[in-house]
Amino acid sequence: SFYASTHYRIQMVKFMDRRDRSRLENYFLDLYPVKKTDIYELAAIEKLYRGDLKGALKTFKTCPGSGNEILSGDPFLIHIRDCHDCDHAAPQSVKYTKESFVEKMLLMEQKAKKEPKKAAEYYFEMANGFYNMSYFGNGRVIYSCLLNNNYVIGDYNDSEKKDVIYEMDCSQAENYYLRAGHLSKDKEFKAKCYFMSAKCEMNKFYTELSWNSEEAPVDIQNFQILKDSLSNTKYYQEIIRECSYFAAWTR
Repeated sequence: SFYASTHYRIQMVKFMDRRDRSRLENYFLDLYPVKKTDIYELAAIEKLYRGDLKGALKTFKTCPGSGNEILSGDPFLIHIRDCHDCDHAAPQSVKYTKESFVEKMLLMEQKAKKEPKKAAEYYFEMANGFYNMSYFGNGRVIYSCLLNNNYVIGDYNDSEKKDVIYEMDCSQAENYYLRAGHLSKDKEFKAKCYFMSAKCEMNKFYTELSWNSEEAPVDIQNFQILKDSLSNTKYYQEIIRECSYFAAWTR
């Protein structure tokens, strides 16, 4: 299909923008389920999941309406135990769309550079955003659009995968959680950063397992950091109470 290749997407957009289309071409274009907004939405999503926030926002804005889907939950809210339904049911003072989500992510990135003393907080919020836009977060719908392929999107050439993007990937979230934890001197905050980093590690482990595997992740680096350096924090005790896996791991 055309959307599998960037080249074909560009050609289709050019065709859609043509003003000299014949009556027959217009007839078939009216029947065609894919609109220009769908093509731009896919392109923006690909850039977002590669970490290109500026490119994603520019793509959304190039085609108004391509990023206007309203998210069901606050994409910057996280918990010790993920609860999508809770987040979707919770009242929201701000309703985010895909486009406004990217705008806020970009704004926090800019603020982190301008306000280095608060950079850890901004990076943590960005990490929450990256986590929630993954399969495991309350904003997994950010990944979904008419033209993506379930959990995988990317550019293909002669059936060969190139630059494939996985919705299951939490590496961007993990990187920003670790960046935030490294910059902060607040132990309670650091504990939260390293626990969320550990969740990203576990998500990676479980998505790489076969369905019938009975393995469990033991070598979770950020769990070890929590236990060795942050076990005297209140947040550590909260994790022990709420996360049965971490409680079992510590034993």
